Parts: sequence; structure tokens; C-alpha cells
Amino acid sequence: MSAKKSERLVNLAFLLLSSGRPLTKREIFAGVDGYAELSGSGLERTFERDKDDLRALGIEIRTLKGTDEWSTPDSYLMERSDYELPPVEFTEEEAAVLGVAAHVWDETGASGPTVMALAKLRAAGARIEPGTSGLPFRPVLGAREPSFEALFDAVTSRQVVEFTYRGGAEPRRVEGWSLPYRNGSWYLIGHDQTRGATRCFKVARISSPPKAVGRPEAYTVPADHDPQQALASLAPGEDTDVALLAVREGHAPRFTRRGQRVESPVPLPAGFACWRVPYNRHSDMVGEAASVCAHAVVLQPADLRRAVVDHLRALADAGVEPGTHQTEREVVR
Repeated sequence: MSAKKSERLVNLAFLLLSSGRPLTKREIFAGVDGYAELSGSGLERTFERDKDDLRALGIEIRTLKGTDEWSTPDSYLMERSDYELPPVEFTEEEAAVLGVAAHVWDETGASGPTVMALAKLRAAGARIEPGTSGLPFRPVLGAREPSFEALFDAVTSRQVVEFTYRGGAEPRRVEGWSLPYRNGSWYLIGHDQTRGATRCFKVARISSPPKAVGRPEAYTVPADHDPQQALASLAPGEDTDVALLAVREGHAPRFTRRGQRVESPVPLPAGFACWRVPYNRHSDMVGEAASVCAHAVVLQPADLRRAVVDHLRALADAGVEPGTHQTEREVVR
């Protein structure tokens, strides 16, 4: 079906559903784009075919016969009650989950659609209040990497994306299959056309702005693709290192869940406590600490602390908002 015909069918159905009353052919032909360029028998045939096509899609147009006595023409009607969905209702638990979810994407490109969706649900009567779920922390799924937005668009539209990786000179062309999140970092998994093999790229290490090439829907994701299984090779072994972090009370659960509260080697501002946190991969720990920099600051070891600061400075130089640095200034003072 051509785009022109699809648009005409949508406009026809929308006109009849929104009218609230039966419409004559004259009113329909005047109100639907695509009919104005037709005339005579061609217009009649197109209208009849459009009704048949809508009927094949399960959309019935009722014909109300006119009367010869009063020269009343036939009219056409679609009953809204046949197509309206029942009211959306949520339990208190479901509304709480939606409120929490509203915070998860608030640092990514999905924040706008999330806000709009919540506004529509509230307008429909749903009682959804972000931040009132009773949780002792605010879950956030950050996306501070400058490349994230372009990669997200490419993966969702199934469009090949081109970029350089780790400062390399050779461009990589990748069919993105998924964009999973792990330990404070995003990863792009897909088929690397340049290497002719499946590859996993850490988004933070992409060194040039990703550029979509070719047309959308250019490839299909393998049916057996499992993002978590693909990331399994990145899973760390036993923890081999330990960091001391100053953590604001009620925040950074990723550290407090696996850490142990200890005496701080330096004075801390009010509301902070020192946590001993084991870790395995230096680069992963840098990403984790940087992602919650407003609420957790590395005290030791010195090389990890420097790496986190360098990472945040790189984000700032790239024009990406890395979060407030007040915590950092308070702890070091």
C-alpha cells in the first residue's frame, strides 16, 4: 500500500470517528486530503475501494440510506464506542512502579516522552507521583556519554551507524542490535561490518560522533540475540581491589549493597559516611563512581580518585553535564 493511500485511509477514518454525526459524501470528499484531486467516476470508485480496504482492516463504515421522498443523500458513520479502549486504571502498587520508572530515564533522550506519558495518565485520572514510592533512594539510569543519543536512535531504527573507537583511525560500521547497561556504563552490541564479526563496544570509548548511514530497517536482529549473554564475557572475576568512598546517606545503593561501613580516614561533611567497597575492574569502578558523583566521592586509592576526576573533566570538556561537583569540593576541603 502506498504512503499516499495509507494517509488517505487514516484521514478518512479519523474524520468519521471525530465528526460525532453521519457525513455525506460531499462532506467527506471536502474533508479528506486525496479526494480533491479526483472527480466523477474515479472519485466514486476510490471511495468504494477505501471503504473495502478499511473493512478488511476491521474498521466498519456504516451506510445510512437517504430517502427519495426528501432527496436526502446517503451518509456514513463510524461508531466511536466500537473502537474506544476501556479506562486505564492502576493499583497503588502499579502507580508506584510507574512513578519510580519516571525517574529512571530522566537523564536520557527518553525523558521527554516519559514526562508526556505521565501527564496523559494523570489527566486520565491515574494517581502517579514520581518520587513518592517510599524508596530510600532515587533510581537513575544515566546516559552522560555524548554518543548515547545517536546510538539509541540507530538501534531503535535498525540503521547502520559509523564511528571511530578508542581513538582509532579506521571508521567502524556497525549494525546495532542492543544497547545494554552494566555497572554504570552503556555498551553497543551488534555486527561490526568492518570486522565481519559480532562485537561489543563500550559507549564511553567511542571517540567520534556516531553517524547513521544508509536507510532505516536495513537489517534484522538475530532471533537468538541475548544482550545479557553477550555481556557475560565482560563479567568481572573475584574482587581484587578495595576503594574507600564517602557516600551520602540514602544514596549510591550500588556501593552500600556490596560495601561495608568503616571509620573514615578524613573528616566528612554532615550526612556522609565512609564505605569500604570491593571492586575488580578499574575502568568499571571509574564509571560507577562518576555516574553518582553528586552523592559518592572516592577517597582512596589515589589513582582511582584521579581517574574519576579526569573522567568528569572529560565529560565537562565535551559539553556533557556531569552532575554537581559540590560533593567533591566539600569532601576535599
